[in-house]
Amino acid sequence: MKTRLFLSFLLLIKCFSGLSQACLPEGIIFTTQAEIDNFQTNYPGCTQIQGDVEIYGEEIANLQGLNIVTSIGGTLSLYNSSPEPPLLLNLSGLENLSHIGGDLYIGSNIGFTTLQGLDNLSSIGGSFISYFGELSDLTALSNLTTIGGNFEIWFNDYLTNLNGLNNLTSVGGDLMILYNELLDNLSGLENLTIAGGDLWIIDNNALHDLRGLGNLSSVGGELVISNNDFLANLQGLGNLTLTGGEIRILCNNRLNDLSGMNSLTSVGNNLEIYWNPMLTNLSGLSGITSISGDLYISNANLTSLTGLENLTYIGGGLSLIANRLSNLAGLEHLSFIGGNLEINGSSSLTSFTGLNSLDSLGGSLKIFSSNALTGISGLEGLTSIGGDLDISENLSLVSLAGLEYIDANSITNLRIAYNRLLGECEISNICEYLSSPNGLVDIYNNAEGCNSASEVAAECGISLPCLPYGNIYLNSQEDVDNFSIDYSGCTIIEGSITIRGTDITNLNGLNIITSIGGELIIYINPLLTSLSGLENLIYIGEGLEITYNNSLLNCEGLNNLTSIGGYLKVKINSLLTSLSGLENLTYAGGNGNDIMLKYVKFEPKTVK
Repeated sequence: MKTRLFLSFLLLIKCFSGLSQACLPEGIIFTTQAEIDNFQTNYPGCTQIQGDVEIYGEEIANLQGLNIVTSIGGTLSLYNSSPEPPLLLNLSGLENLSHIGGDLYIGSNIGFTTLQGLDNLSSIGGSFISYFGELSDLTALSNLTTIGGNFEIWFNDYLTNLNGLNNLTSVGGDLMILYNELLDNLSGLENLTIAGGDLWIIDNNALHDLRGLGNLSSVGGELVISNNDFLANLQGLGNLTLTGGEIRILCNNRLNDLSGMNSLTSVGNNLEIYWNPMLTNLSGLSGITSISGDLYISNANLTSLTGLENLTYIGGGLSLIANRLSNLAGLEHLSFIGGNLEINGSSSLTSFTGLNSLDSLGGSLKIFSSNALTGISGLEGLTSIGGDLDISENLSLVSLAGLEYIDANSITNLRIAYNRLLGECEISNICEYLSSPNGLVDIYNNAEGCNSASEVAAECGISLPCLPYGNIYLNSQEDVDNFSIDYSGCTIIEGSITIRGTDITNLNGLNIITSIGGELIIYINPLLTSLSGLENLIYIGEGLEITYNNSLLNCEGLNNLTSIGGYLKVKINSLLTSLSGLENLTYAGGNGNDIMLKYVKFEPKTVK
């Protein structure tokens, strides 16, 4: 009797295990309707598929043969190359599927508009990916609570909202909503609190706001909101307090304010807001006190930095590029920038008022192409920088007053160039720097008094040392003649020399130079007839350019030049028909591409 009972128990266990068992660790691929229909016959009791499942094929019309499957350990992929119209219109047959361990992948050319059949799916261990489909409804996913990987909706042109995802609370990876033409709201994501990776909302041209993300508090990676043509504000991100990566808000043509991000207090990486043509201020960012990376702002109609009043710290650089700001009001509490401060293309900027609390920069100060700027008021509190001072292409700038409090020893390289009205550069720290430069000096193409390092030195009343790394610009015959006075003892030039002047007739004042570490550029000197004065030059480190000197007859004067480390370029000198004078040149560049000779009769046989 006991033996019979034991055997009956074993049979019962075997019966139940036959009803529900793990199978197919290697996965399975279905390409025909017959394979679907015969699944339960071919794999009796196979309810838990351990591997991947792929379903594709022109003749597959239904998935009823899979109605015993409760879980898939790997990835479920559905895609086809169906005829038009496709035969598979829904996922009926997968009603008992509750868990997918890998990804749920719904590829292109799928004919169904809903996910009917996935009504009991509660978790996806990997990613949910749907692209180039015809989905218009996600309500069949109403029991889905977690996605371990990414949630990606791409190119679903009929989807208008995300209703059906109402029980989804977390996405372990990226949340990516891209290129959905009719998606006008994000309803359905109200219970989502965490996106572990990036959040990308890109090219959804009907999207008006971000309502639906109201409970999202954390984004582990970067937040990108880009190219959403009807997005007017960021309402819907009101509970977002933390992002682990950078925030980029760009190319949203109707975005006119940033309201909706008021709870954000810090940015873990860069904050970039650019190419939003209707954005006039930064209202909505008032909660931010610190940015670990860079702050980059470039919006053509931005007239105010209102919204940044509480920002005190930028770990990286601050770049304000091509905005319509007249001043920098809104940055009154900013006291530290760890990287560069770059102002570029700000055509309306007249002062730096707003940066009064800034006392140090970890990087360079660069002020470019700010054509309404006549002075540099507002930076009087800045006492130290950790890089270059570069003031260039500011067409109305007449004085550097306002920069004199920067410690000269904190400046690495100095560049002042293409400021056509700037003739007053002799502020105290510039004079101190020129008396003992820390690095490269580039001063050229400014107004008289600030058109070269030697002019500024003269205004400062100091003797200019032989610049250790400096580039030298000789813009007149006077500059050439005074070279040995302005640069006393400078026989070896570590940097480059550029000679360009409408009145330069000879180079005799340069006869002390024996070596140039950088380039020697001789161009656009209409009265220069010879290179006499360079007889002692034997070496050029980077390159020699002789161009557009329309009175130059030959290269006599370079007779002792034996080596050019880089290029040799001689072209478009209308009277130059011979390179006599370069006979002793034995080396130029590393290959033939470094030698350009045009409109001259010369074959430098010894040059290799």
